[in-house]
Amino acid sequence: MHTAGDTRHGSSGKRPQAHWLSALLLVVIVAAAVVAHAPGLRNEFLNWDDDRNFLQNADYRGIGLAQWRWAWSTYHLGVWQPLAWMLLGAQYVAFGMDPLGYHATSLAIHALNAVLVYFLCRQVLRLHGGVESTSENHRIALASASAAILFAVHPLRVEAVTWVSCQPYLPAVAVYLVAVMVYLQAAVKGHCGGISGRAWIATFLLYVVALCFKAVAISLPAVLLVLDIWLLGRWQRGRRARILVEKIPFMLVAAVISLWAIAAKDFNESRVPLREFDAIVRLAQSAWGVCFYLWKSVWPTGLLPYYRLPGDLRLTTPTYLVSAIVVITATLTLLLLRRRARKLLAAWLCYLVILLPNLGVVQIGQQLAADRYSYLAIIPLMIVLAAGLTKAGHVGMQTGMALVIPAVLVTTAMLTQLTRQQAAMWKTSESLWTATIKADPGCAVAHCNLGEALLRKGDLPTASQHLSTAIDLDPQFCFAYTNLGVLLCQARQFEQAAQCGEHVLTIRPSLKGLDLARAHAMLGQAYAGLRKDDLAWRHTRIAEQLGLPEASKMIEYLSGVSREPSTKPVAR
Repeated sequence: MHTAGDTRHGSSGKRPQAHWLSALLLVVIVAAAVVAHAPGLRNEFLNWDDDRNFLQNADYRGIGLAQWRWAWSTYHLGVWQPLAWMLLGAQYVAFGMDPLGYHATSLAIHALNAVLVYFLCRQVLRLHGGVESTSENHRIALASASAAILFAVHPLRVEAVTWVSCQPYLPAVAVYLVAVMVYLQAAVKGHCGGISGRAWIATFLLYVVALCFKAVAISLPAVLLVLDIWLLGRWQRGRRARILVEKIPFMLVAAVISLWAIAAKDFNESRVPLREFDAIVRLAQSAWGVCFYLWKSVWPTGLLPYYRLPGDLRLTTPTYLVSAIVVITATLTLLLLRRRARKLLAAWLCYLVILLPNLGVVQIGQQLAADRYSYLAIIPLMIVLAAGLTKAGHVGMQTGMALVIPAVLVTTAMLTQLTRQQAAMWKTSESLWTATIKADPGCAVAHCNLGEALLRKGDLPTASQHLSTAIDLDPQFCFAYTNLGVLLCQARQFEQAAQCGEHVLTIRPSLKGLDLARAHAMLGQAYAGLRKDDLAWRHTRIAEQLGLPEASKMIEYLSGVSREPSTKPVAR
């Protein structure tokens, strides 16, 4: 005979089963992420910012006051990411200059992000549900885990996980996702469309922390507003003013961080001046980017570290025109169907809002797109995928899962294999740029960086070929001229090296910081070889002023062969 107490005990007995399922799914998610990206653990630091960020930059190394002061004040390589530098400094203390430790940290944070995607998917899918059955909970858990696994093992994640210089994206996304989940939980529990002050403060502080890791988190206030309107149902008469007031502090912080980010890019002279802004061209690039990340999510082949701006970047070019039509049509269609497709509209708008800062509206450098920009932006669409998998399971728990699970497993296996191949491509600078040139022979950046990698190996003839090709493709490419000058110095062709160096100093936008210092150091070496000691002293001292440690060796050499001029040079 069963008592009431027995009944309660029996019903609560289902909870351990649910907990065991969740624990098992979390283990599978983490394992999938590790297996897919494991080849990247053996990768080296690359000559794609890793050299300038880590190998040649002693300022971040450590966790002392000096390193923290530098982290909060520097615009190194045109970015402001103080918490990221502090995290990297801690990794230096733990691992020194062994890249394995940095790669392992990136992979660990990526696995954490995949787990957070699982929890976020589950939270959204259960948002408006009532008391759910055990089978429904299982369907939601399995669908959420499937979406998280596909997110974790997708080749588009490789750049963010395998490239150490890209690591700041990962903790920024982790904190961003926690902020969204805190906000969603508070909004659901809130009364009269409000959220508690404690939850609001927590979300706001998490937003600030995420921004201090990387400005990629800048979109959070807009995403929260989209969720208020299209997912949470808070946008009702009498509540709108309150909702907007909630977002004001977020927007103020976003404005400040945006100004800092622009100042950082201007410091590095990587932002295209506003006088060169062409709204139609930017529209074409932005629409193409929206479609590009969607297409590569479905068909992830031909992924590269550098997608160069083409010469035919115009809205009238068929590729960009079709992209614009697709984006506008999809947006208008979802707006027209907003009552029946609120969640899909919310996901689409979040995708667009997150991508917007990196779509080319403000052009940074000469890149058309970058795989890392999809890391955060694709998560809203992974939630849509989880919702679709849940509905597929409704065919019948056994029948539906019998169809969904094999499809997910096959897709996961295929994506994992592609990801492992993609991670191996990033193993060395030589392998990375060789693969890039194979896919895009006209990429001057790839030829320059491969030439530099070969120069460091001592393969001067092949390096010279690639550096000359880079200059032929882009006659104003500062880095190619500097590297070619270094090569010519090693070949004792000092006259040609000096010509390369002098030309670098005339190119605009000009080099900055250590990049400019290396150009001056190369000029100092070239003029020393020509026995033009006054010029050799001048350029070597400028390199020293700009903070190049290697300049001390040339100063020591010059001190032994000539007297330093009395007039001190000024860096330009």
